Amino acid sequence: MLSYELGRIWTEKTLQHRKIIEEKYGTYFVSSKPIDPPECELFVHAKEGDPHHHVKIAVIALMNYLEDIAVLYASGMADKHIIDITLRKPVIGYYDKILPLSQCIDKVAGYPSWKPLDDIVALWKEDDKKQSTVKPKKF
Repeated sequence: MLSYELGRIWTEKTLQHRKIIEEKYGTYFVSSKPIDPPECELFVHAKEGDPHHHVKIAVIALMNYLEDIAVLYASGMADKHIIDITLRKPVIGYYDKILPLSQCIDKVAGYPSWKPLDDIVALWKEDDKKQSTVKPKKF
């Protein structure tokens, strides 16, 4: 049931935050755009009322939600098969798109802010890489 709930609320939890990030960085977020040091500082240190504040809050909320999925997956509290077929690729996609901004937060914090998410995404990418190199047997 928990996996069903995760899937059901995916759009609800991601849509509002994605729209805020898209307003600032475009439809494909920042994955294709490096974040220069001055903008990184503005983003990380933005306070309420600053232009970057809403983006910062959206990134944090979205990364926290993605991390929730990663923790549920890693702990076995959610059905891994369901997450693999429904949320794995979207989680990796959002993670990759937001990575430059989350790295700004990590740099200022001095530690990886979303370590469980980082670990699960790395594991998933490694699994995907292994599967893509497996060749089918010839009969």
